[in-house]
Amino acid sequence: MHYYVANYAALAASLFRLTQAVDSVTVPSTIAAGTSFQLTVDDLDSADKYRVYLAAALGGDTGPTCWLVNSTALSSSSNFTIPAAVGPSASYYSIGIGEVDGDEDDITYSNKFSFTGGTANYTEYETHLDGSPFWDADDLPCSAYACARKCADASYPDDLTDEKAYNTMKECINACPGVTETSQTTPAAVTSSSASTSTSTSSSSSTSSSGDASSTNGDDDSGAPAAAVQQVMVVGMASVAGLAILFL
Repeated sequence: MHYYVANYAALAASLFRLTQAVDSVTVPSTIAAGTSFQLTVDDLDSADKYRVYLAAALGGDTGPTCWLVNSTALSSSSNFTIPAAVGPSASYYSIGIGEVDGDEDDITYSNKFSFTGGTANYTEYETHLDGSPFWDADDLPCSAYACARKCADASYPDDLTDEKAYNTMKECINACPGVTETSQTTPAAVTSSSASTSTSTSSSSSTSSSGDASSTNGDDDSGAPAAAVQQVMVVGMASVAGLAILFL
């Protein structure tokens, strides 16, 4: 019996690894803005295309902020740079790697590193979102982040509740160099005038087939951490394995 349990546990572990774009990502402990740094990746598939993100953990949960490189093949060691205007100097940044056609839950994050030389400060809008992205990271290059930040802050706080103000912000962000308009979701929920409070939504978690925004509660704003999602998957696979054992 222990033999079969061990085999099913190994199978569950292997399926768990398949949900990740790569096994592990490592970067230096300190990265200076505008300076090339080396990223080391294990278990790459040379046939896949990857998106490399800058990620931050402002609200406690790590999530993608913008992309450094979009749809590229990677080697085990690749070099990248981070624009100084993307944010302030801090130690809550990391690098994320995901397959271009994958989900946010499949992104593998590196160790956190200290970012030095950052020239930007977070706006009132970003502070209000408490770490949730104000735009879909898949559609926002880090080189355009400063431009998008100005657009979002210029319409704040009206863009949280007023559709006209939101559309003004959206048009402004879509005009920033390199921003992708296709399948873009709203960075903050546009609520009705009867709503007593406004809530922000994570653009990566609120995507619908029509591209419209949907309101979420405060707990959903930052999205479920990838680790929590993966834990649920493992528990589910372990349950399936347990049922299979009963029929042996």
